[in-house]
Amino acid sequence: LFQGLSAIAARMTPADAAQFCANAARSLTQALEKDTGHSARNLLAEGLSAVADRLTPADAARIFPQPS
Repeated sequence: LFQGLSAIAARMTPADAAQFCANAARSLTQALEKDTGHSARNLLAEGLSAVADRLTPADAARIFPQPS
């Protein structure tokens, strides 16, 4: 699934890919916050890795805020 997300994003314009990946990253982050299973968390983290490189710096900062 996550390789598919990356493959779809590769066919989009950079702006569309950034938006698509930002939406996916938000969903994956929310799922990570709710799920406590080790296997599921590993898969979700792989998904984040697959889409993170296409995020704009601003989206990355909003989705992954620095701890205070």
